[in-house]
Amino acid sequence: MNLAKFSIDKNRITFMVLLTIILMGLVMYSSLSRDSMPPYTVRVATVVSQCPGAGPERVEQLVTDKIEKVAQELPELKEVTSTSRSGLSVVNVTLKDEVVPEKMQAVWDRLRRKLNTIQGLPQGVQPSLKDDGVGDVYGIVVGLTSDGYSYAEMKEYVDDIKDDLIKIADAAKVEIG
Repeated sequence: MNLAKFSIDKNRITFMVLLTIILMGLVMYSSLSRDSMPPYTVRVATVVSQCPGAGPERVEQLVTDKIEKVAQELPELKEVTSTSRSGLSVVNVTLKDEVVPEKMQAVWDRLRRKLNTIQGLPQGVQPSLKDDGVGDVYGIVVGLTSDGYSYAEMKEYVDDIKDDLIKIADAAKVEIG
C-alpha cells in the first residue's frame, strides 16, 4: 500500500486525521502546567583549590588526586571529573539522581568535612566547596548609588533594606555585593 497515493485518493480522511491531531495538540498544550521557576535540583558541586606556582602535573599529583579520592568515598557519588591547570585544581562532583533534595545539603556537608581532613596537601592549599548552591537564582537585583552619603551611612541603609527584603514570604536569601 502506497501511503502517498492513499492520502491523495482519500483526501477527506487525510484532512480529518490531520485536523484531529491538530485539535488534540492544542487541547494538550493548553492543559500543560506553567511555572516560571519549575523545581530542578542541581546535583553538581565544584571543589576549587589554588596551588600557586605549581605546574599542571604537580597540581594533579599533590592536590587533584587527593580530592578525587576523598570525593569517591561518598556512597551517593555518580561521577567525579577534574581539571588541573597551572596553580589551579577544579574537581566536579556529581551525585546520583536517587539522592533526594532534602538530603543534598547533608551530603555536601560530609564532603566539606572530608575535604578539611585531607592530609598531605601543600602548604596554604585549602580546597573549597562553594558551588553547592549553583541552582540558586536571583529573582531581583537592586543597585544603589549615593551622592553625598558616606560609606557607613549607605551600609546602614542597605542593611535596613536587606532586613526588609528577607521578611518577604518567598525570599530564600538576600545577598549584598
